[in-house]
Amino acid sequence: MAAREKIIAYEPSSLAALFADDGSRTDALTLEQSGIRFDFAKTHLDAELLEYFNQLAEKMQLAAKREALFHGEIVNPTEGRAAEHTAERGNGNAATVEMAKALHIRMRGL
Repeated sequence: MAAREKIIAYEPSSLAALFADDGSRTDALTLEQSGIRFDFAKTHLDAELLEYFNQLAEKMQLAAKREALFHGEIVNPTEGRAAEHTAERGNGNAATVEMAKALHIRMRGL
């Protein structure tokens, strides 16, 4: 059975059981990024389900698609253009990043 089907068919344990079975659950499923704390411990995620998500991400080439997105490449061919909103954060095609900077300066002037 492929990862996608395993995710769809997955029957999670109760949160009480997940916490009872894993004393380090909160530490394992909490991360802090840019001053924001993300606590996934109070979801039905567990190691098995996370592994299925990892398998699906690998199969779908998520890492390569993420890199393409941040480098200003076309990732959604139905629009026929790059998703350039990352330029607002300084990532992507150099010309688009410069245009975004110019628009930021213009907006500040308003």
